[in-house]
Amino acid sequence: MSFDGPKHRGTRPDQSTPDSQRAVLLDELGRELVCACQELRVERVGLPTRLVVTKHGSEACEEVGCDFDAETGWWFVWLWGEQQPQRIGHVRDVQQVARSVASVMGIRPLKV
Repeated sequence: MSFDGPKHRGTRPDQSTPDSQRAVLLDELGRELVCACQELRVERVGLPTRLVVTKHGSEACEEVGCDFDAETGWWFVWLWGEQQPQRIGHVRDVQQVARSVASVMGIRPLKV
């Protein structure tokens, strides 16, 4: 999730893609997840910032990041080990992304 990757080379030096923006977007997703799925615990960690989503009473967890594409903007992504981040959905679609994360965690959201 570095901005050094090829998909970010199209940005001009005066266009920033700050980690603080990533944190704001991940916080929004985290609030949506906790509100919709009381069984989930969400923690924002690390640099680049990511969410660690765990199910109460379980060791299962998923890591969700937020990646910037110079052409299409910010996307929530799965962070699965050494693989390339896989897009979950655009940041404008927070509720659908929350549904997807809950589904992968084996939870049916209360609302969303």
